[in-house]
Amino acid sequence: APSLGDGPWMRRLARGAAEDADACRRLIVEITETAACAPEAAGAARRVIGAMGPAVALDDFGSGHADAASAEALRPDILKIDASVIRGLREGCDVAQTRMGEALVLAESLEAMTVAEGVAGAGEAAALASLGIDAAQGFGLAAPAFAAEVAATSAADLATA
Repeated sequence: APSLGDGPWMRRLARGAAEDADACRRLIVEITETAACAPEAAGAARRVIGAMGPAVALDDFGSGHADAASAEALRPDILKIDASVIRGLREGCDVAQTRMGEALVLAESLEAMTVAEGVAGAGEAAALASLGIDAAQGFGLAAPAFAAEVAATSAADLATA
């Protein structure tokens, strides 16, 4: 969130967008939950970033400063639901169920894609998809990797099949 008000950072992003607009459209600017941002500043920065091309994600929704008010001000393209909410669902926690419901309603109103963080495996991903979650990430699915590494592994798997 502090980067949204950081003039030099925004100017670097603008230079990058001017130099390679296609690459800039493939970027996602992820706003973390660790700091608050004034709603007016968040909205203004979001409009500027969106005009340059990158998508905007609100990370760890449901923890820290990543709440409904910040989501409504930021209007992210992607709402990443915090792993603690997913863990709470796994454990049958009523508060987590309420938070997930609120997140889904909010994401729909913002027309934002949803990503569940901290997913434990394919079965949990399927259950989350049935609730309306668009995408899942977590070590239970795969370790973080560079796309080129995943592509090389997939190509090698296909060659041996």
